Amino acid sequence: MSSKNCSSVNYSYFETPQFLRNFLFSVTFLSFPIYLVGFYCILCKTPAKSNGLKWCLLISATWFASQDLILNILVIPFVLLPMYAGCPLGFLTEFFNVSIITQAYLVVLVVVVSLTFLNLIVLNIPYQPSALSIVFQVLPCLPQHIYNMPIFVLTLHLEITSFIMMFLIASVFLEFIVLFSSTYYQLFMIGSVTMSKNTRKYQKSVFIDVSIQNSIPVVVILLPVSYLVYSCLNSYHNQLYNNLVLILMSCHGVISVSTMIILHKPYREFLFCKKKVINSVRTVSYRA
Repeated sequence: MSSKNCSSVNYSYFETPQFLRNFLFSVTFLSFPIYLVGFYCILCKTPAKSNGLKWCLLISATWFASQDLILNILVIPFVLLPMYAGCPLGFLTEFFNVSIITQAYLVVLVVVVSLTFLNLIVLNIPYQPSALSIVFQVLPCLPQHIYNMPIFVLTLHLEITSFIMMFLIASVFLEFIVLFSSTYYQLFMIGSVTMSKNTRKYQKSVFIDVSIQNSIPVVVILLPVSYLVYSCLNSYHNQLYNNLVLILMSCHGVISVSTMIILHKPYREFLFCKKKVINSVRTVSYRA
């Protein structure tokens, strides 16, 4: 189904499904110990006075780990932007023969985390044979092996879907800004006369850490989503960039957990405890 004038197009290994799958497997393998350290820090190293924060961090880390498991191992979506089409490469396809539409539900739910968006898009899945022909007309110069893959088209309403995603992302940012502003105002501008100085200082420190922890992953998600919207609205196809978008999104969870470990003082002290012990031993030896 490829076009005749596509014979001169060269494709690199980095544009292939094999590269995406191997890279995501590697990311998952390397991130596994980071998640273990993160869960241990949350459960065992969170101060008693931060018990409320402890469960929030635990739920957040669990969600990130589940997200990575789904995107990097179970599904591994190989997308063909600017079309909302692609093929799963993960364990659910290779070993469990799970239907593509079920995996599409799973990916949309994980990436967007919005049942409204899920209903708008997944309940309007087009008739696949005609949708595939449209995809291959829009993307005529794909590698030959892609035409033999079980490509699934989620939707053909590119503009509507892109604007919905932009609206959802804007809503998340607005919610983050409102929450940040109101909390900042309460802690730094008003304060509380019934709160001790140490408690207020601790709350400010936690607020700063949590704000940084949330803002860094937001940027990590913003970049691929921005490219996704740009690609769909401008009918721009670059499979290397498509793979990089999936890779960047797959690193969202481990970046979030790593940021949490580094920013929160009890976790940071636990992580670098050996260094502190070595420094104290050197100090004692020097004094002796």
